[in-house]
Amino acid sequence: MPENRTPEELAALAKEIRRRVQDRIEAATRNVEPPADADKKLTAALDAVSRAMDEVGEQIDAAIGRLDSRLFPEEGKERPDAPQPAPRTGSDDFWDLGRPKPRIYAKPDFRDGSLSPADVNAPDPEPAPGERIAQAEKIVRGGEAAKEERIHASYQGSAGRVVNTAGGQRSVPQGSYATRSYRRGSKPVQREADRVGTKKSPGSSVVKTYRPEGSLIREITVRTWEADTEFYNRFLSDALKSHNTKFTGDLGERHVPVPYFSYVPQYAHMSLAQVKYYEYVRESVRHGMFPTCDFPYVLLLIYEILNLPDAIPPEEGAAELAAVWTGYRASYPRLDGVLCEWLPDYCMIHGIPLPDSLAPILPEIVPKAQFKEFYLNRAAGGMLTRTVIETSSDYDYRTSRYYAGNRDAYERHIPAAVGAALGAEALEKRGIFTLDRVYRMTRDSFCGAIVASSVKRRLDIEFVSFTRRADTRPLVTALVKHSENRLRAVLGIKAKLGENGLGEEDCRTIDAYFAPLFPTKEAVRQRKEDAYMPPDYLKNYEAEDTGFDPAAAAAIEAQSWANAARLTGGDYGTSPAAAAGPADDFGESPAIEGEMTSEDACAADPEPVVPAIPDEAPEAAAAPEAPDTSADASSGDDDALLKDGLRAAMTGSFRSFCREHALYEGDLADKINARFLALVGDVALEASPDGGFEFIEEYREDAEEWLR
Repeated sequence: MPENRTPEELAALAKEIRRRVQDRIEAATRNVEPPADADKKLTAALDAVSRAMDEVGEQIDAAIGRLDSRLFPEEGKERPDAPQPAPRTGSDDFWDLGRPKPRIYAKPDFRDGSLSPADVNAPDPEPAPGERIAQAEKIVRGGEAAKEERIHASYQGSAGRVVNTAGGQRSVPQGSYATRSYRRGSKPVQREADRVGTKKSPGSSVVKTYRPEGSLIREITVRTWEADTEFYNRFLSDALKSHNTKFTGDLGERHVPVPYFSYVPQYAHMSLAQVKYYEYVRESVRHGMFPTCDFPYVLLLIYEILNLPDAIPPEEGAAELAAVWTGYRASYPRLDGVLCEWLPDYCMIHGIPLPDSLAPILPEIVPKAQFKEFYLNRAAGGMLTRTVIETSSDYDYRTSRYYAGNRDAYERHIPAAVGAALGAEALEKRGIFTLDRVYRMTRDSFCGAIVASSVKRRLDIEFVSFTRRADTRPLVTALVKHSENRLRAVLGIKAKLGENGLGEEDCRTIDAYFAPLFPTKEAVRQRKEDAYMPPDYLKNYEAEDTGFDPAAAAAIEAQSWANAARLTGGDYGTSPAAAAGPADDFGESPAIEGEMTSEDACAADPEPVVPAIPDEAPEAAAAPEAPDTSADASSGDDDALLKDGLRAAMTGSFRSFCREHALYEGDLADKINARFLALVGDVALEASPDGGFEFIEEYREDAEEWLR
């Protein structure tokens, strides 16, 4: 079949093939006798179609063979991937698919033992002539043996992999697809960093070892960073250039904020306006002002301080970091999560203390830090106590239902009482302050920050801790609860919190702190009176003020009597109202006729008459009066009665006791409460739902002590 036929000639050839097939079918049907069944006609037609297709297939194969000879003129050379026609087997029936091919690969049995090397390296069976296999495996036709793939001597990986083929599962040698895990003896792949020329780190070396001040951190060893990064080194050079560029504008002038957003802020990514505004923000922070700006500006300023310890002295850098933290903390709370780690790293690397400006926010930031001992190492006094309460207490006293009404007392006395107990333990080195275990930790500095490898350090820290002990949280929780219970007693609140596991020494320390705060008997009595009658209660019953002046009224009355005497010439007696006359211009009252002077009054006053005492006086009069002891006797009887009534109330038989002694329950309860109030500072009986009185169990110990 010529290969240079046109499409029209190929169409004519196809039409001729269809015609020949149709003639063959008609001839086959004509040879069948008319009485034959339709099945025989159909079978004969199918046989004719099958033979016609075989002839057509042979012609097509011959045409493909001639085409191969034209494309590959060299003798004996064949296409490597040319499919070979499989010889037709079986009967001439078109629908006969023949017998299934035998299974080449047999699944191993692992019941007796593991595979041996001979089982894995067994040679693969040769494929049948014309069998299609994987392209990665080259088979030589004509029954020749397949070429063995050469494997490097250092290769110790798998001999091949099993793939699914048309003839079953075959073992295919490893090629370039093999991963490094299969090539254990091969040469390691060159890293990208080595290929581009990055310098290799000489390794970690000790920079310095020192012992900081404080009682928790014993020793800090600062080591260099092992890796080297070109990107962060370029950032270091940019930060130095920006630091040396001074701000030339006016800080007092109003600057419009320039928006800037970046997850990894860098100088090279900023526009000229953003660079100018960043310089304004940096200069303002140095002068204690914190203008409005986006968070990337704050991060960039932090990165600049961390990367330039040579240009910025570490003491000034730590103070500036603390200023940035406190100044922008309200606007960006996420600063707590980064600076609570970066600032301790900065201080420990350079051996400087924590800035004092962070003391007010220590109770809030220490719970968020991983290395809390750095903050607790220098904190002292009330801030240390508040920090320990925030980090190690399971109970928050601010959630108490009495906190809102007594906020100042809670905030002043509870931390002070807990601090007194903890201070006593620390002074005696007992409890959680035994500090008998030394912890060691290796810490990578400035994690998550853009810091050059020449600045980044690794820290080896030896420290002791009282917050990492298992008994710290239960102890601090019990101290807080006991302190609140004593404060409630001072405030007159009867409800108490449950306490567990608090030692006697700690209880005595807290009780001694609250002892001077308990009110005196007079204060308790006054508080009870104020509860029944507030200070402004009597003002509601005062007479209305009309402006009446008694002295002015007396002067008017005296002037009236004097005028009456002048007009009538009569004497109106020595009445004080009549005797008092109007004052003259010199402030002296005029004399009134008939007025009695003080000398006349003394002369007119007769001497008092003393009655004579008879010679014989009665025995009662002669003998001195004996002291009256009836009051003391009645007081002793009342005490005994009150104690018996209190015992009955403690056993729940107060009502029956009052009935036996013909006493009124309310009267006896008031007397018991008055006596108990003078002794303890609170009442012992309270009204019960059934209309009687019941004993308050919280004061059982005090009542038993009084009864003894």
